[in-house]
Amino acid sequence: MKTFRIIFVSLFLLISSVISACEITCSIQNQQDNYSVGDELVVLVDVQLVHRSCPIAMKQTKFDYSGVKILGATKWKELSSMHYTRKLKVKVTDSSKKHMITVVRSCNKEGGEGSILIPVK
Repeated sequence: MKTFRIIFVSLFLLISSVISACEITCSIQNQQDNYSVGDELVVLVDVQLVHRSCPIAMKQTKFDYSGVKILGATKWKELSSMHYTRKLKVKVTDSSKKHMITVVRSCNKEGGEGSILIPVK
């Protein structure tokens, strides 16, 4: 019985730690195989909040990027109380760097992170 209890508690802790962060995904609208310096594209950001009462606002979401410039962005669109999307217009600016956008939400409930690598030839 004690072994069963230890296994149950371990599984519960593992599952709760896996689902405790925000789920953030990024994709490229009308994605191509490769991009070149000067190309412009639209990156779709999708955030699903796991916590019922998230302590940080969507506007506090941070964007880190390399090898690209963010030309503009839509406001966060609320699809439901815990699901938001946003579009970023991006331009490839540098052929020598890794072309990447990372979306980060930091809070005391573990936050979340998502990223996309933009293929440049």
